[in-house]
Amino acid sequence: MPRLPPKPARRRVPKSPTRPEYEGVRAALVALRVEAGLTQVELAERLKRSQGHVSEVERGIKRVDPLQVWDWCHACGSDLEAWGRLTEACIRATRE
Repeated sequence: MPRLPPKPARRRVPKSPTRPEYEGVRAALVALRVEAGLTQVELAERLKRSQGHVSEVERGIKRVDPLQVWDWCHACGSDLEAWGRLTEACIRATRE
C-alpha cells in the first residue's frame, strides 16, 4: 500500500495571552475598574473573588471568559458595549 505524503507544516497562530493585542484587553479591564473608582479589593468583593484573582487577570496571568467579562463590567457599573468600545480603542493603540 503506498504511503500518503506528509502533511504540510501548520502555521501556528499565537495564543491570545501572548498576542500584543491582549494587552489592550487587559488595559480596558483595568481602565473600567479605575474609572469606576474601585480598588482591586473592592472589585474582588463585588465579584466574590480574591484580590489576587483580579490582579492576575489584570496582569494577564489568568484569562477570563465572556461571562466573567460581563460580570466584571457590571461590577464596575458598566456594560459589555462600553467595554467593547474601550477595548477597541486600547487594541488600536497597541497596534500603532
